[in-house]
Amino acid sequence: MNSDELPLDVEIGGVREEVVPYARSGMRVDFPVHRTRNVLVTLRRPDGMPVPSGAQVVLMPGSQQFVVATRGEVYLMNVQAENRLQVRFAGGGCDLPLAVDAALPAESHLGPLVCGAAQ
Repeated sequence: MNSDELPLDVEIGGVREEVVPYARSGMRVDFPVHRTRNVLVTLRRPDGMPVPSGAQVVLMPGSQQFVVATRGEVYLMNVQAENRLQVRFAGGGCDLPLAVDAALPAESHLGPLVCGAAQ
């Protein structure tokens, strides 16, 4: 299977390893592959306008950083059941909880979530 054919909720640690087996022998090479839970989140400001493009989002736990795209949308990877988002942009920001129900599909769209004043 080609790595391009993997579903979006599968993360692979690498696609190439260089190994040198002994003469007339074989080797087993493991490629770390695991499923992740990814979500597309729409963030809005209290006035209903989208969080601006380019805003920085830190996903806690783990401190992964993501960038908000158009319409206040941010694609978060490897989320847990209970998360906290730290959103920062020029002139504002906020911290807000993000709960992801385990029953949701691995690729879900959540929101809009309202990003209030920084706490």
